[in-house]
Amino acid sequence: MVTRSSPNVVKFPTTVKAVIKTNTAANAPVKAKDYYIRDEMLNGFHVRVRSSGKKTYGAESKMPKTQEKVYVSLGDINLLTEKEARRRAAEVLLKIKDNIDPRIERLASSGARKNLCDILEEYVASRESPLAPRTIEGYQYCLEQFFNPLSLKPVATLRKEHFLDWYQLAKKNPAAAQKTFTIARTILRFAEAMGYIDDNPAERAKTIIGKFKRKQSIKPFIPFNELHKFLSAYTQCSENKVISHTMRDYILLILVTGLRREEAQSLKWEQVDFEKKTISLPDNKAKRYFEIPMTHLTHDLLKWRFENTKKSNYVFASNGRTGHIVEPKRAFKKIADKAKLSHNLNSHALRRTFATICKELDISLDDSGKLLNHANRNVTDSYIIRSLEYQRGLYDQVIRKIESRVENTVDGQTTYGAYHGFRVFFYGA
Repeated sequence: MVTRSSPNVVKFPTTVKAVIKTNTAANAPVKAKDYYIRDEMLNGFHVRVRSSGKKTYGAESKMPKTQEKVYVSLGDINLLTEKEARRRAAEVLLKIKDNIDPRIERLASSGARKNLCDILEEYVASRESPLAPRTIEGYQYCLEQFFNPLSLKPVATLRKEHFLDWYQLAKKNPAAAQKTFTIARTILRFAEAMGYIDDNPAERAKTIIGKFKRKQSIKPFIPFNELHKFLSAYTQCSENKVISHTMRDYILLILVTGLRREEAQSLKWEQVDFEKKTISLPDNKAKRYFEIPMTHLTHDLLKWRFENTKKSNYVFASNGRTGHIVEPKRAFKKIADKAKLSHNLNSHALRRTFATICKELDISLDDSGKLLNHANRNVTDSYIIRSLEYQRGLYDQVIRKIESRVENTVDGQTTYGAYHGFRVFFYGA
């Protein structure tokens, strides 16, 4: 039996010392284990002979301050001559002696050749909390559409003058200019942290530009005193088929639930539970599971769509790329034009309208925040569990308030209020 102390154990040397010459690497025999041929003239220069037969030149030394061992592969022996390898090894070893880590320097050199689009991919992959696919697409779109051709230049060649010149032209569209500038500056911060660049030219440019000038925009919503005009126009456009059934139902669902545009547009049937009478939103902006109780109106709306529309995974299906509808600008414009509202409409305007009606009803900020699935306002609130029935009652209050503004004209007399009218007119309840 062979033991550790037995003289019969054969140990292969992992290091062979020699003066490395022109044919040293080529003539080195391949062994069962990797080994090194270390040069006796230039300390740290070596040839690594792998058991696979691959042979490479390399340099190895310790950083003076930290005593960390640094190994740098110089290249395959078939690609480098001994003379060239020795010269490169001398350069690497001198840098290590000066306390310069050539590995970091090499990383910076390769990174400096990357452009903003390349580094965006690294930035996205490095984040501990992942960005939403929609956010990533937005970043890519801004760089490609608004920052071209600067987005394709190596980051090491970007200067503050590039940003200043670009901004003078781009600021005609202030919202896009600010968003794109911010994205580029964030990516360059990451590049600076990675050692690809020494400083951030966007930061220097921002110091010169100062605060971005924002164009004041009106955040549209439907004031309560104009709600009757919107509802009349919406009902007429639906009955006269000026807007489709899909747009009719999508608009009504947002108005009476306050759902976000993305949540409503991408709603799938698997999220609708007719037995429990709930709508679940596992993936949403608040990044937490959210469940909405159906009211009589939303139940009838969804039941009608389930039974009367073409089968699809999506509640609001479309033939487009996404498989579901996107922002229905045309439908909103038709309704806004007919109602002669003071401003245009969009999906978020209906969400703001829902929030405004909650305020009109004196529903507390905590309760309306829950209905809108806002982030928790305080720690205590996160321990309060509101039952689905309680929330269903709040949604019903909002629906009754909306239905109270439905305009009726009988014998020349105008009255308001058509409770359960949408259920009857649209869904045959």
